[in-house]
Amino acid sequence: MRNRKMMIAAAAAAVSAAMTIPAFAQGWAMNGNNWYFIGQDGNVVTESWQASGNDMFYLGYGGAMEKNSIVEYRDHVYYVNEDGAMVKDSWRKLEYDGEEGWMYFGPDGRAVEKGWKTIGEKKYHFTDHLMDHGWFENESTGARYYLGTEDEGWVQQGWAYLDEDDDADKEEGWYYIKSTGKYVADKEEKIDGVYYVFNATGKMMTNWVGTDSGTSGSTYKYYDSQSGGRADGWQYIQEIEAGEDSELASEEGWYYFKGGVPYSASYKTTAIADGRGIAKINGSWFCFDENGKMVTGTVNANDGTWYYFNEAEGSDQGKMRTGTGKVADAEDLDDEETYYFITTGKNKGQAFTGVYKGSLYDNGVLQKAEDEKYEVKTVEIDGEAREFLVNKSGKVQTGTASGKKYTDSSAGIVYTVVKESDGSYTITSADKD
Repeated sequence: MRNRKMMIAAAAAAVSAAMTIPAFAQGWAMNGNNWYFIGQDGNVVTESWQASGNDMFYLGYGGAMEKNSIVEYRDHVYYVNEDGAMVKDSWRKLEYDGEEGWMYFGPDGRAVEKGWKTIGEKKYHFTDHLMDHGWFENESTGARYYLGTEDEGWVQQGWAYLDEDDDADKEEGWYYIKSTGKYVADKEEKIDGVYYVFNATGKMMTNWVGTDSGTSGSTYKYYDSQSGGRADGWQYIQEIEAGEDSELASEEGWYYFKGGVPYSASYKTTAIADGRGIAKINGSWFCFDENGKMVTGTVNANDGTWYYFNEAEGSDQGKMRTGTGKVADAEDLDDEETYYFITTGKNKGQAFTGVYKGSLYDNGVLQKAEDEKYEVKTVEIDGEAREFLVNKSGKVQTGTASGKKYTDSSAGIVYTVVKESDGSYTITSADKD
């Protein structure tokens, strides 16, 4: 309880003033600058309310009418204005018990003492006659409410940005108060169609936030660094350091999210290499590392082959290459070479080794004669080294069981290609006569 501080006139002076009032008939009388009320017995009325017209006035200890004062009367608190009239249905910002704050005086003039009170369709809470503000905790239920600034006081609803000036016990940031007045805390909440996450104190969290995913244990979800909304779909993220604003560090780049969790080598993907997984998104295949960042460029697979994911910025960035063609703007590939990546099946995207549509490829690279009309190329297929005769376009020169001859007049060489029963070729060469 606060130390009582009543605003009353000096008792000795009031009594002295009352004693000098001439004998009047019953009713109001002025003496000096003060009004008094004479009772039926001819004495000055003290410490009592007296009506005049539609208003009530308080006569203090010495009988003088109080003005601009807090009045404590029979365990209730009232306030009289500059005319001395009791204030009703009104707010006043006053000092009471050594503290300044807002007080509300009801239709009977009594100040609301404590508890919840709905005033003008807004809900307020009072403690020791003063309106509460900021964060308020209901000690019996443990529920916490945000009551706005010292000049607001009503139960807030919706988003509220708070700093230490609002509540020294709160971290600066965004908070969300539900229609009940309770703030959202220690959970993920869907608000206007968007998911947000709040820590134990109610502050909205951003960036990487660890969550309990149930049987799979702890995982991390990403919430936009500006809006706080849970990420879904593609999102470009700047480099993040683990610390106060993020529970996980991550590299700058593109990420793809489902319910805030990024696709990664261990989530929603098919492994193609250690720490690398691929997933089909909107009809195209992409690769992600162990932390969820989209991977571009060459990816060496566990089986000795490799994949390529477009490096150039644009709508095709990150997409798995399939089919035949040159690869431009690749960091570690020759843009003069022609490549073939498998287009269908479980090995889709792998650099191909073997003959495709009559052309020879070794680990994805088209094999062609460089200097002469024909050239013999050796390629390992299914663990077995095989020879092929190719021309300058990379086309395989086929043979027959009895042998088929190919003459390179400029080099003075005749090649004989024999097709064996297993489909392989035996190639011999001789000088041209």
